[in-house]
Amino acid sequence: MMSLEALALVVTNDDGRIIVFSKLFAPGFGFHHIVTMNADGTDRRQLTDRPWDDYQPEFTTDRKHIFFARNVGGLVSALWVMNPDESDHRRLTQASFGSRWGRRFT
Repeated sequence: MMSLEALALVVTNDDGRIIVFSKLFAPGFGFHHIVTMNADGTDRRQLTDRPWDDYQPEFTTDRKHIFFARNVGGLVSALWVMNPDESDHRRLTQASFGSRWGRRFT
């Protein structure tokens, strides 16, 4: 069973069946990655795995995409989007300091 203390943010899609969150892998020297799973804990899938932080995931209202912040090499973040099946990662904004994206982009 996964500890909720290890999670940075948990968000469900509109029908509450799928959860998306960022999780710190290897605390102390690891990176946050985006993970989805069913609300009952089954079908857990890590969607990102590169050597940088991906966090603050949000489903779009149509549940076709996931927005998230990506931090590469420091305190600079950019808004990215991907499909829930891990495909089609695209950067949407230039990097900015201390950004929090929230639902204004959904």
